[in-house]
Amino acid sequence: MKTNIEKDNSYNTIDYKVQKNGKDAGTAQLEFLEIGENVGELMDDLFTKKGHKSGEVVAHISDFYPHGWRADSYECLQDQMRQGLGTEILEDMLQECTKKGISLLYISTDIHYMENFCEKHDFKNTKIPGLNSEAIYFVKEL
Repeated sequence: MKTNIEKDNSYNTIDYKVQKNGKDAGTAQLEFLEIGENVGELMDDLFTKKGHKSGEVVAHISDFYPHGWRADSYECLQDQMRQGLGTEILEDMLQECTKKGISLLYISTDIHYMENFCEKHDFKNTKIPGLNSEAIYFVKEL
């Protein structure tokens, strides 16, 4: 199976499009956001408590479905996972952050099998006080 990853850079996002055997198969997106402007109040508070300043640009993985999205995803995707595709995209995202001088990357997800992936790649599970959500927030200092 031939896998191809295309990247589309814009001012504040990088979109990844995965194709397998010439067909669209998955997506991922990396956003660049400013603390105090468009990150969100609870995340702003968390990041400033960690020593980051208002106006600093951070990176947010806002979409991460390298194998595609399906309602019953984990069971459908098990045979496609753990082959390095997600890691390849994440490593590219980390390189982009390094090029831009970004020191913090975060992801919020309600897909619980993403916990293992995030922890494998040294993201820290961050509890956000006051947030009543199913989402899990992971932060990686770069």
